[in-house]
Amino acid sequence: MVEFIFIISILLIIYTYLGYPILLYIMPVKNKNDGLTSYTPDVTVIIAVHRGADIIKKKIDNTLASDYPEDKLEVIVVSDGSDDGTDEIIETYYNDRVRLIRQIPRLGKTAAQKKAVAEARNDVLVFTDVTTMLEKTSLRQLVSNLSNKHIGLVSSQDKWIGQDGSVTESAQGAYVKYEMWLRKKESEVSSIVSASGCFYCVRKKFFEYIPDYLIDDTVIPLSVVEKGALCIHDNKAISIIPVIQSARREFSRRARMSLGGINALIYKYKLLNPFRYGFFSLQLISHKFLRWLIPLFMITALISNVILVGSGVFWNYMLLLQITFYLFASYGYMRKENPNLNRPVKLIYFFTSSNLAILWAWFQFFTKRKQTIWHESRK
Repeated sequence: MVEFIFIISILLIIYTYLGYPILLYIMPVKNKNDGLTSYTPDVTVIIAVHRGADIIKKKIDNTLASDYPEDKLEVIVVSDGSDDGTDEIIETYYNDRVRLIRQIPRLGKTAAQKKAVAEARNDVLVFTDVTTMLEKTSLRQLVSNLSNKHIGLVSSQDKWIGQDGSVTESAQGAYVKYEMWLRKKESEVSSIVSASGCFYCVRKKFFEYIPDYLIDDTVIPLSVVEKGALCIHDNKAISIIPVIQSARREFSRRARMSLGGINALIYKYKLLNPFRYGFFSLQLISHKFLRWLIPLFMITALISNVILVGSGVFWNYMLLLQITFYLFASYGYMRKENPNLNRPVKLIYFFTSSNLAILWAWFQFFTKRKQTIWHESRK
């Protein structure tokens, strides 16, 4: 029985990170990314910001510099309890294209987005983070996919950059590339199971006014699928995101996103029914549900392996392998600020740290902690 627990734990870890991508790779392509860039409906870009005086001007300028037709672009900035001069900066842009909505007291990003949607004039909504910069053609490219009436939501290709402006070679960057590849394949065979909260668009009719403790980029795509439309990924619509330098902030971000994802899955549990939602349910289980159970699989693999020590050379070697893995993770933690840290060690540390963040998210979930507000991970 103990051997069975160990083997199942290891196989589920392997399936989640390797088997599922292989499954996506061999599935036939059903959806092709063939949006017409000449398709430019009226859009409302929504930016939620808290205490963003240091970045909001750059963000608005970047948005307005898009090659999207000026007369079809509305920008709503929701200032979520800002008291650092953010509102005054936004007010300098006041015209038919840029509007400020004040949210007082601070209620969080989801509440801010709902307030903006309620006042949006247009039927296509674009959500983008204040720290995310867009390439000049990204907005047009993203929205063009909605020329296909079967598509309800489109997510961007995230490009994480370091302090020097180049694409980061960090473990974060490697993980993002892996996630972007998964979304690309999911988009080709069915629908993506989550969007990039940094930059995505959705038809207003599919937007759902979700509770404030939920995160839009994990719930809204599920709402779109639930209502019978497709959610796709466009790797030509580039969003540029600064890498998070602080390990503590990255840990907090991962825990917050995991908690949001767990809550989203509970909120939309009906989508786990493969008899109704077919292959998409398998995607949701593989990409999300099993991913959030990886810490449990890691713990059971270690404990069961300890119990099996002495039962054979194989089990002794497997325990030695696991101990070595966690020693590398510990070394990576101690040297995490070293830019020259060995890449495999970086990946091992990032993998372990990410799963510790998921474990913390589960603790928050079972202790009924609901996070509606947080600080931007800007450094």
